[in-house]
Amino acid sequence: DVSDSAQAAKDAAQAAQVAQQLGQDTTIVGASAADAAAAMLELAKGGLTMQQSLAAAPGTLRLAAAASIDAATAAESQATILNAYQLSADQADHVADALANIANAAQGEVPDFMLGMQQASAVAHGFGISMEDTVAVLGLFARAGVRGSDAGTSLKTMLTHLANPSDQASAAMDELGIQSHNLATGEFVGLPALFDQIGQAAARMRPDDFQRAAATLFGTDAIRGAMIAGTQGRDILNEMREAVVEAGGATRMAASNMQGLPGTLEKMSNAADGAKLAFYDMVKPLLQSGGERAVGFLNSLADAFKRIQDGGLFAAFSPATVGIVGVLGAIYLKSKLTGPALAGAAKATDLWAKAFGGWKTAAKDAADGMD
Repeated sequence: DVSDSAQAAKDAAQAAQVAQQLGQDTTIVGASAADAAAAMLELAKGGLTMQQSLAAAPGTLRLAAAASIDAATAAESQATILNAYQLSADQADHVADALANIANAAQGEVPDFMLGMQQASAVAHGFGISMEDTVAVLGLFARAGVRGSDAGTSLKTMLTHLANPSDQASAAMDELGIQSHNLATGEFVGLPALFDQIGQAAARMRPDDFQRAAATLFGTDAIRGAMIAGTQGRDILNEMREAVVEAGGATRMAASNMQGLPGTLEKMSNAADGAKLAFYDMVKPLLQSGGERAVGFLNSLADAFKRIQDGGLFAAFSPATVGIVGVLGAIYLKSKLTGPALAGAAKATDLWAKAFGGWKTAAKDAADGMD
C-alpha cells in the first residue's frame, strides 16, 4: 500500500531525527544516537507505539546512564514498569528518577531495583499500589539486606497471601490484628497502613507469638517482608517514599558516573557516532547515485555476455580478454563509489539509514550495525 509506505518513510525520518537529537542532547549524559536507536527498539518491542517510544526514549537513556547499563536493557525494564502501572510514556523520566533515587537512599544498585520491580510491579498495581510506593518498599527491604528479585518476590508473595488466606492464615491475621482490605469498598488499605498494622502487632505481641503468626500468614518466603515491616515499619517507609519522588535523580547519578577518564572516553565515542552520521548524511546522495550507476553497468554487462553466449561467439574471447573486461568493470565501480573510503562509510552507516524503514524490525538492524 502506497499510503502505508509513505507513512513508514515519514516515521523512519522522524525516528532517525529524534535519535540523532538525543545523541547530541547535553542534558542526557553519555547518550549516543546508537543508544537512542537501541532504546526505541526495545520500547517498541515492549508494546509502546512509535510516538510513545520516541517520548520515552530520553528517560530510558537517563536510566541507562544512571545505572551504567546499556540502553536496550534499561528500555526493557522501563517498558515493563510503564506497562505494569499503565503510566504514559512521558513518565519515563519519573521512573528513571525513582529508581536512581532509591539506589541513593538504600543499599543496592539501580539494576537491583529494576529486578525487584519486574517481580512485583504487576501484582502491586493489581492491589492499587503506586509505582512510587512499590519502589519505596523495595528500598526498605534493601536496607535490611533483601535486594533484587528476592525483594520483589517477597512483596509479591506477601500480597498474594493476604488476598487468599487459608483458614489458618485467616486466624493468624486476626491474631496479628491485620485488616488488609477496606470492608466497605473492598480496596487494599495500602502498604503504609499494612506496615503500620504489622509494626503495631510486633510491638504488642510476645516475640514468639508474633513470629509464629507471621510465618503462618505469610509463609517462609514472604515472612522476610513481615519481619522488616515489624522492626522498621511505617516511618522508614515514608522516608523511602520521600526520597523516591525527588526529581532529577537519574540525571545527577548519570553525571556522577561520567566523571573522570571513563566519562571522557564515553563522550568521545558518542561524538564519533554523531560525526559518522553527519558524514553519512553528506555523502548519501553520492553513494546512492554511484551505486545505481554501478548496478546499471553490471546489468548491461551481464546482458552483453548473455547475448555473446547465445550467439555462439563467447568462445572467440580469450581468457585474457574476459579478464580485461573484468578489470575495467572493477575500475568503473571504484570510480563511481568514490573509492574505498566512501565504500567503507556506506557499509558502516547505511545500516543506520535502514534502521527506521520498518520501525520495529528494521531498528534491530541499526542497533546491531552500530556495534
